[in-house]
Amino acid sequence: MEWTTNSFTLFNLYSPGHPEPVAALLPTLTLPADYLLMGDLNVHHPWWQGPLPWTTRSSPASHTITNWVEENNFHLQD
Repeated sequence: MEWTTNSFTLFNLYSPGHPEPVAALLPTLTLPADYLLMGDLNVHHPWWQGPLPWTTRSSPASHTITNWVEENNFHLQD
């Protein structure tokens, strides 16, 4: 049996209550070919908050992050 070794870089980010540091960090990352970004960014945006009335709020940091996500062709998994 032949085994194949695959590798990827995992970015796991946590921003306790303030999304601005993550919004500033993301554009500085040099993304490798294979990577996974996950974490608790504490950022509110209608993309991932759902259709309920109290979840439509967003912040300047959320727009920075969603722009970066779009520019890098990410897919949101829930």
